[in-house]
Amino acid sequence: MLEQLKRSFLSALLLAGPLAAAETASLPVQALAERLAQTPAAATLLDVRTAEEFAAGHIEGALNIPVQELEGRLSELPADAPVIVYCRSGRRATQAAAVLRGRGLTVTEVEGSFLAWQAAGLPEAQAPSAPRP
Repeated sequence: MLEQLKRSFLSALLLAGPLAAAETASLPVQALAERLAQTPAAATLLDVRTAEEFAAGHIEGALNIPVQELEGRLSELPADAPVIVYCRSGRRATQAAAVLRGRGLTVTEVEGSFLAWQAAGLPEAQAPSAPRP
């Protein structure tokens, strides 16, 4: 019951706007999965791992911009939507979140990032393979 209340509270804060989202710096993977099932377009889900890592498996609906390319590709992110960011374990997501917050975006990090998503047994999407010649 307490965990359910916590998840509901975090989701409400994230949807409330920039100040509330800044206070809620992270989102548990289960809460993210529930949110994506209910309102998938309410935020931009950003995977900041390499293209190879992304192709091997990612969260459905995620946009892949490697953290090294983020500053040069900021125009690909909607300025009016919150961003939920993840990487493999959390280090690159924290770096990306700092860059995005510095640009005035509302950012939430996925707790435990993709490793936590996998550990929870949540579904993974894979990039289609390139056609063979």
